[in-house]
Amino acid sequence: MAFAPGARLDEWVIDDILGGGRDGVVYRGHEASNPRNIVALKVYAIANPRLRREFEVIHSLDHPNIVAVHHARFDGAYPYLVLDHIDGPTLARWMSEGAMEPKLAETVFRDALSAIAYLHERGLYHRDVKPQNFLFDRVHGRLVLVDFGHVHGRDAPVITSPDIVFASLAYAPPECGSDAENDAARDLYALGVILYEMLTGRHAFTFDRASPPHEQLLGLREQQQRGPLDPGPPSPGRLRELVRSTTAPNPDDRLKSANAVQELLDLDPDAATPARPPQRIATPRMNTQTRAPRREHPWRQAFQRWWDR
Repeated sequence: MAFAPGARLDEWVIDDILGGGRDGVVYRGHEASNPRNIVALKVYAIANPRLRREFEVIHSLDHPNIVAVHHARFDGAYPYLVLDHIDGPTLARWMSEGAMEPKLAETVFRDALSAIAYLHERGLYHRDVKPQNFLFDRVHGRLVLVDFGHVHGRDAPVITSPDIVFASLAYAPPECGSDAENDAARDLYALGVILYEMLTGRHAFTFDRASPPHEQLLGLREQQQRGPLDPGPPSPGRLRELVRSTTAPNPDDRLKSANAVQELLDLDPDAATPARPPQRIATPRMNTQTRAPRREHPWRQAFQRWWDR
């Protein structure tokens, strides 16, 4: 399934493709009667229960760090959602440019945590938190959480498949897929991994994506069991403690709620962080070569100005 520029979906005109995945394809489009009304259209090839679930969930939310949905069509040849168009890159793209300054990483993390805390307060859990599912809103200077196709909560069943484990493998906690799995812990663990990667400019865990899924999982679990992640100096002690407290191998050793994460984040930056017993640190590098100097892009500089305001 693919629509060329100029194709129509009811009153919407396709402009360009933005991305896609297992569930569907996301396009930039506009309203035929109002070309200035730019939207994102998430189009499914067939009717899918996740589409209706995603619409119901997002439509019930109102938060500046969560994408808004305006319309949906569940029948017809191609069911679709009409969402806010976020004019900016993914967090994954920005992170690929190298390590962020701690102040900037903290600001970005606060936006991500705000979205997750809002969901958890309403009994909802994203279950697919990763850098690819955060977009930068260049117009308003904020981070926006997207893709609610695997959300869980409010007495609703998990509408997903085993493949989602491997789609987000590097951000899933060690207990993922077991009876010990907890939806809130899954989201918070992923946030800790993301903060580590923003501060260090490298992947938290490495594995051969060409290998069979069970080998990927075994390799990842072995790395996760080495100990909590730690970005190390020059990251501030408060942020190091936050990463350690969200990525410990044992769920009992982690912060239990988004509010607890927020409380640690709001500690006086000059205050000493609580002492922790020595633990082995899981910090595999992306490669053994020295990273080349970061290449600055205009959009990155623009965001830096926004966050520094």
